[in-house]
Amino acid sequence: MSTGELKYTNHAFDRMTERGITRPMVEAVVVSGELEREERPGVRRYRLEGLMVIVDHGAVVTAFFDSDTRQRGQWGPKKR
Repeated sequence: MSTGELKYTNHAFDRMTERGITRPMVEAVVVSGELEREERPGVRRYRLEGLMVIVDHGAVVTAFFDSDTRQRGQWGPKKR
């Protein structure tokens, strides 16, 4: 998927701001990350270095740090 095709939902922007995740970070995950699975047709979960991005039919719906890969002291007290 090309990053020029990506759209962002308001929910995605809210979560990204809350968690300190930038557009370039999201785009890196979608372009270079591993397609972990397709949740259902058109809904994809990408992962790169512990950052997860969920894309629903070309729109980023949320982004978060995978707490299972979190090391002690990483990502601040809120786990971003």
